[in-house]
Amino acid sequence: MSLVDDIRWIQRAVGAEPDGVFGPRTAQAVMLELSSRGRNGMMRDDSPLEIDERTRTNLDTLDPKARERFEQLVLLGKATAATFGCDWVMISGHRTWEEQDALYQKRPKVTNARGGYSNHNFGIAGDFAVFRGKSYLDNADPKTAAQVHAAIAVHARKLGFEWGGDWKSLKDYPHFEISTGLTMAQKRKLYKERGSVL
Repeated sequence: MSLVDDIRWIQRAVGAEPDGVFGPRTAQAVMLELSSRGRNGMMRDDSPLEIDERTRTNLDTLDPKARERFEQLVLLGKATAATFGCDWVMISGHRTWEEQDALYQKRPKVTNARGGYSNHNFGIAGDFAVFRGKSYLDNADPKTAAQVHAAIAVHARKLGFEWGGDWKSLKDYPHFEISTGLTMAQKRKLYKERGSVL
């Protein structure tokens, strides 16, 4: 049997749609099944279907028009990361231009964008980290972290996001932003005029 066949078997056993994708609905069905069998000790308060406090805090910094799309991405991302035995946490959202300039000056180089030239400045971008327990895999196991970010990027593209791992000059695997089709100059003008680029 293949992994997809195994997942379909699990889905049928717990009453989920047998589509072969282990996502949030299947995870919830499995947890409900375990709970109904008297294994309440296996039910977790920090279920991958919930948005953790750090992620929520960073989501709240975003443009209000961007939050719902980012929440969808976060839930899909957490479900995807869970299939790797990991969690996916938003560690950065909106940044002021001054904060962006400070990052731009850092060495080794972490960004090509100075203040006013990053989508973080407009509240339509977020950086994410992959954790396994308390271990920050983007540093401890960058290969696994990159695989998790890449798997999540498949969902992100379908939701209208751009992934920093697709960039040519400076790969930024933890970075996801809403695609707008606007130039940075257009974004700066819109942001100055109405406080939003969306």
